[in-house]
Amino acid sequence: MGDVNVSNSLESYVNYINYSLRDEYCRRRSEGERAETVIASLITLPPPADTDVISQELLPFTSDARSWTEALSPLRGREVFYANFERMAHCLIPWIRSSSQSAVIISENEIDYQHIGLPPEMTAVRFHDLRMRLYRNDFIEKYFPVFYSFCNTVKLVDSIIEPPRFSCICGCQVIGKIWAEICAARGGDTVCYQHGWPAFMHAGFVDMPYTRMITWGDEFNRLWRSYNPQMEC
Repeated sequence: MGDVNVSNSLESYVNYINYSLRDEYCRRRSEGERAETVIASLITLPPPADTDVISQELLPFTSDARSWTEALSPLRGREVFYANFERMAHCLIPWIRSSSQSAVIISENEIDYQHIGLPPEMTAVRFHDLRMRLYRNDFIEKYFPVFYSFCNTVKLVDSIIEPPRFSCICGCQVIGKIWAEICAARGGDTVCYQHGWPAFMHAGFVDMPYTRMITWGDEFNRLWRSYNPQMEC
């Protein structure tokens, strides 16, 4: 997407939109079918041959993009924390409090920040998908329009704030992954805090796009590295 490789977050998105197929997948795997055979029969991905897969063409800004630029420009250079709902935001509070600067916490859901004890110097931003087109990618726009829109919105917000570090918890959420890929592409630091251990290792937890994973200890470091050798634990 533009100059950013969003393949990992797209893989997670495809995994989640097909999550209802999990039971059928598990049943057939338990009966001895090979994973690639089951996946091929359950999910049909479109070929990219007839579309422009990668384009760095920047499209004209919309009025929404300009208004967000005006609103978020004062936050430029601040660290960003992402939480997709209130429980995740609450878990991030200790790291938010230890942040050396007044940071920004962003969520696409309504969160009672007073209830979870958000420090007063923090800025909370409600994430809205702006349904905009900043960068062309005909393949993603055609076959995964919601994901395409997410990428463009996050790309815009990141370009305005330019956080030196992006942090999230759990790490398998699509928007968090998109932002990590975008932040890392321009040289920013990306950190994920362990929140649990998956019952099975699905695509959301494999080859995650974070520079570092803050884990629960050495034994978990070994497990995470086996699926994410590129990530510091």
